[in-house]
Amino acid sequence: MQKESKLVAPIKKIFIGVLICVVAGLIYSVVNQLRLLMPFGHGAAVLIFYNLGLAGLITGYVFMFLGLKGFEGVAEQTDKKPIRFLVVSPVFLTVSALMAMAASFAVFAESFTTSAGILYLRCTCVGAHILAILSAVLLVIGYAKLKKSESFNEAMKGGFSIIFTAALLILICECLNFGTYVSKEIFEFAPATAARCCSYFMYSVGYIQGAIGIAGLLIALVGWNKVKRGSVKS
Repeated sequence: MQKESKLVAPIKKIFIGVLICVVAGLIYSVVNQLRLLMPFGHGAAVLIFYNLGLAGLITGYVFMFLGLKGFEGVAEQTDKKPIRFLVVSPVFLTVSALMAMAASFAVFAESFTTSAGILYLRCTCVGAHILAILSAVLLVIGYAKLKKSESFNEAMKGGFSIIFTAALLILICECLNFGTYVSKEIFEFAPATAARCCSYFMYSVGYIQGAIGIAGLLIALVGWNKVKRGSVKS
């Protein structure tokens, strides 16, 4: 009971972080569809709301990081290693979001017109996507271990199992997101008809990717709520 009561405060912080990410993720997903249809340089409103969504996600990541660090501090020794995977994940996501912000402002300022600018932009975008994918992989690894841990009661393990499913969905979402970016870059050099078809394809995949991402966050919210309830049980 004493151990579980110590888990309540950090778990509440994680829950708040995930909740913030759900709201910010909705904004980001909607604006991300507009981003696929128009360059940032042609829409200041898109830039503003895109970065508002990213700023909200960063806020959520900070809460998650602080909560997970606290969770690691009170967890049993056998659970500290998988929790460390989870602690690193929001760090990667924060850096990824900051890189995405930097790329968006570079496009809006049209600083990508030179060869060096284009290289900077593409390296920043690819780096942001790779970090997001790696963070999702860390989530999958961490929750796969926690859902089997003997240190937690059945309610908490059930919650971790739900979050593991959410982590898989988030991994799929990030892979699709990277795929749409790569497709957009490749088809910039394609004939007009092929480029138009690619645009429709990316817009459709973007809807699917956004829906999967939001579903993953909502499922994670349900899972952490179950973990939170389980942490106060005797």
